Amino acid sequence: MKKISILGKILLIALLPIYLLAGSVSATIDKTAIYPGDSVTLTLSATGRDIEFPKIDEIANYPVADSGTSTSIVIMNGDMKKTLKRSYSFSPDKNVTIPSFTVKVGGKEYKTQPINVSILDPKTAIKNGADASLQMVVDKNSSYVGEALNLDLILKLKANSNIAKAQIEPPKFSNLWAKQVGDVQKSQEGNYIVQKYHFILFPQQSGKITIPPIVAHIAKAQKDAYDPFFGSGMNISMFGGNLEWSKVFSNPVTIDVKPLPDNLELYGDFNIKATPDRTKVYAGKAVNLTVIVEGVGNIDDVKKFNFDIPNAVVYADEPKVQSGFRGDEYGGRFTQKIAIVGDSNFTIPALELRYFDKNSKKEVVKKTQPINITVIGGAKVTNVQKVTPKIETADNSSDMNSSSSNSETVAQSTNIGWLEYLYIALAYIAGLITMWLIKIRKPKEKKELPIVKKIQKAKSDKDLHKVLLPFAKDSKVVANELKKLEDNIYNDGKNKIDKDTLLDYFEDL
Repeated sequence: MKKISILGKILLIALLPIYLLAGSVSATIDKTAIYPGDSVTLTLSATGRDIEFPKIDEIANYPVADSGTSTSIVIMNGDMKKTLKRSYSFSPDKNVTIPSFTVKVGGKEYKTQPINVSILDPKTAIKNGADASLQMVVDKNSSYVGEALNLDLILKLKANSNIAKAQIEPPKFSNLWAKQVGDVQKSQEGNYIVQKYHFILFPQQSGKITIPPIVAHIAKAQKDAYDPFFGSGMNISMFGGNLEWSKVFSNPVTIDVKPLPDNLELYGDFNIKATPDRTKVYAGKAVNLTVIVEGVGNIDDVKKFNFDIPNAVVYADEPKVQSGFRGDEYGGRFTQKIAIVGDSNFTIPALELRYFDKNSKKEVVKKTQPINITVIGGAKVTNVQKVTPKIETADNSSDMNSSSSNSETVAQSTNIGWLEYLYIALAYIAGLITMWLIKIRKPKEKKELPIVKKIQKAKSDKDLHKVLLPFAKDSKVVANELKKLEDNIYNDGKNKIDKDTLLDYFEDL
């Protein structure tokens, strides 16, 4: 019996390298249950020679988002054993079964076992005793384009867990104008610490809009991790070295958005007014118009006002919006400054605001009144009046002799008048010749125009912009420099303004 036992051991040792070289294949996943929006990583492992993995672009009809390969090699008794691992990540949004895959090892085919993946409902996370949960709640699932929606993002963290940090990824709202309002509200519900983030949303287009799950990154302190300063046990390194991160996903939300009629973009209840700083102005000076739109609704979507006035230069500043909550409703004030410089009397046209009224559910149009501006010292249009000569009828007491005498006198006067006109014309020509001779002999004196002095004295881009604005339509040189100045003033541009070119232009006029 001892001999058989010894022979058995010898045979087992001899066959061990062959057993280790035999092919083996397995399929595993990192988690069998996930929240919507989370990802699953499938890992195929194969041991042996000449390993061939299948080409996998999708799993259970979900595209593979990421993949990677790792290799390990072991040499035993002169023979080499190689293990290959290839991973595939995908994000299912419902319960799925990962199918069987075929892997070749040494020319032989091996099949993996199917694996089930379950999708968890974020609402049940707390019920199931999870350490963290994230929930997305909207006040209504149906709205108009531009109508405000309130969204709350609620993060709950178990108080007695070892959660050290919690960070929410900035939400991505497609086709929704979104703004976080106020600070994070903190409270406690039972054994959970609650953090509530409030957002206001304005749909930008009609149709069904789905907000995908929002992600929170949760860091837990590792137990029994040794820290060189504090020793063993649960602790958190100041460098974050002892933190283990995981993800928590919220539920998705779908909103049914109805279109506004007649291509309207504003929803709410608004008023508009336009106020000039003066209605009489000297030529070359600007009238400053202030446009204010106030009310509740998507005030941030009010468009910039632009208009043209004949024989005037109109420059519209970028509007400023102050927004926030007025009670339970979102709204604010839109303010825009518009400078107008005219060389004759002009009228500021009526400005129009169109919106979909939240109360009547109808289109409302509100307008400002036209404003007449008087320009003092500007260009005037002269009206040529026709003067009808006055014909006097001869007195009945006059006789033919007196009429004849008058006729001779008129004829004589006409001859005298003709000679006088001739003398006057000759004198005028002689005067022109004399002035021309004086002018060509006298050296030219270059006068410095007031505009040149103003350009030289301008100490800032804003000062120079005010000086040049009345001449915006007169020259491309002035217009180009104005564009540079506006970019510097309103967009923090770094354009160099060529004052020499401006001075040359005005001096040549």
